[in-house]
Amino acid sequence: MAGRRRTSPALGPLDDEDLLAEILIRLPPKPSSLPRASLVCRRWRSFATDAAFRRRFRTHHRRPPILGVFEECARKLKFRPLLDPPDRIPSDRFSLDLSAYGFFSWSVLGCRHGRVLLLNRTENALLVFEPVSGDTHRILVPPVFTRDGSTGASAAVLCAAGDDQDHVHGDCHTSPFMVVMVGTNRRAQVAVARVYYRESGMWGDLISSAEPCAGYVGHRHCTLVGNALYWCLYGTRDTADDGILKFDLDHQSLTVISKPPTGPIDSQIQIIRGEDGGLGLAILSYPSFQLWEHMVDCHGNDTWVPRKTVEMDEMLGRKADHTHIVGYAEDADAIFMSMHKPLDSDPFRRVLVIVQLESMKVKNHHGTCDQNTDYHPFTNFYTAGICLSLH
Repeated sequence: MAGRRRTSPALGPLDDEDLLAEILIRLPPKPSSLPRASLVCRRWRSFATDAAFRRRFRTHHRRPPILGVFEECARKLKFRPLLDPPDRIPSDRFSLDLSAYGFFSWSVLGCRHGRVLLLNRTENALLVFEPVSGDTHRILVPPVFTRDGSTGASAAVLCAAGDDQDHVHGDCHTSPFMVVMVGTNRRAQVAVARVYYRESGMWGDLISSAEPCAGYVGHRHCTLVGNALYWCLYGTRDTADDGILKFDLDHQSLTVISKPPTGPIDSQIQIIRGEDGGLGLAILSYPSFQLWEHMVDCHGNDTWVPRKTVEMDEMLGRKADHTHIVGYAEDADAIFMSMHKPLDSDPFRRVLVIVQLESMKVKNHHGTCDQNTDYHPFTNFYTAGICLSLH
């Protein structure tokens, strides 16, 4: 009888390199996912520590998770973790002692693309902090934002790599950054801007708005929508101009956009990303919470259209008459609010809640918060230190 030909055993699913990569790439984008996978065996470790695979991992997920929020606390930039163990980042890992950076009156302007931006109005300086690497970069504010006639200024930090096909924002601490600073001048009644480029270490030319701008730039951090940054403008005692200031990153231009009618004077407004990726607004005017869309027709005429209205008490599941907007996460499209802690006798004790705007789902977080403090969400594809060797 002829001998039977031996056949190689079929590869198991986890023995196929391509299939294993497709499985690992679908792990949740949480800090512990890849480090824990790297401990399974050497083959898994080779994937988890491979730079090309990690780029594919970020590209697959696109949106980095919210690791926590930054807040100002005396002389310290304090990181407040929001994830549960094993993904919870210790507060001290990302916090920064500001006493080493001169006078302690630093204000947080916002977080974006893995960096935190702070402004010291006393020393007229900006500080860019990269929590993952711990690096800091101090930048002097140009005189145009500090001389007589200026009515306040703000700034935003973002990755200079842009939205190139091969680059996914969320782990940008190795990429160059840029800072866009804007302000208004009550004498000339114009908005002005300058752009700082980390690669050159220089500020670009002065940019001025073509139309009058009598308002002043608010303290709340700006929002990146598409290729533009947006800041809320507020009126002064001499003017009621409270529109929105737009800085177009591609055309390096400033434009003022009118806001929709916002109702009572105590309405709270947050610029958001709209449903179709355009400009939007979230307006909290108790008892309602409204979402608006900014629309531009084929003739260039713009208008605001209401998109959604919900009742605050119904959305949050309890009386919500003293609720305040305290932050916004662009990548997660989520509003951060502070509200009274339920069943608490202390009227000043408040809890932080996160509202996902697409689903209107609400998540409560333990611990107290302050209604007068802005919370700056920090998103990142942080991997908590990939394990480079097996024990």
